[in-house]
Amino acid sequence: MAQQPAHVETIRAVDGFVKSVADFDHVQTQGVNAWSGWYAKLGTSIALIAAGDTVVYAHAIYRYPETTATLIVFTEKSVIIHSTDDVEAKTPPVVTVVARNSLTNFTLSSSEGLTKGDAHPHTWPGRLELSLTYPALADPIQVSADGWTPEVSDEPSALAKLVKSLGEDLAS
Repeated sequence: MAQQPAHVETIRAVDGFVKSVADFDHVQTQGVNAWSGWYAKLGTSIALIAAGDTVVYAHAIYRYPETTATLIVFTEKSVIIHSTDDVEAKTPPVVTVVARNSLTNFTLSSSEGLTKGDAHPHTWPGRLELSLTYPALADPIQVSADGWTPEVSDEPSALAKLVKSLGEDLAS
């Protein structure tokens, strides 16, 4: 099977979400036209699983210089998770996949409160902290990111949009 445009589009969508993670480009790219070995192999797994399914959110945690990384990708139907203690390891990255609609519960906290009237801070709802429980996973998924979009203050962030759809996952 040859690599298809849908496979590359899937990883570019993931890139769009994780590009702001500090130092993640250190393990993500290897020049202008290539992803690093670890990320390219991880991308193959994600692309094979998610090609044709819309990536709605991705979250990355990278600790440099320790070289530990976690990547969580939410598509319309699946949650794809990868964690490693060493992004420079020679072993191929392995992903875990769970159905989004298998979500059993989640907790949410935000750093900004509602205000009365029309005046509200442009940073509302502030920092969002999510903990998601899926029965097939030993530990809950932890996600922490801004719930607002700096470029367009009236537009909810991708994470804020994901929160709404997670509520729908619980109802399904």
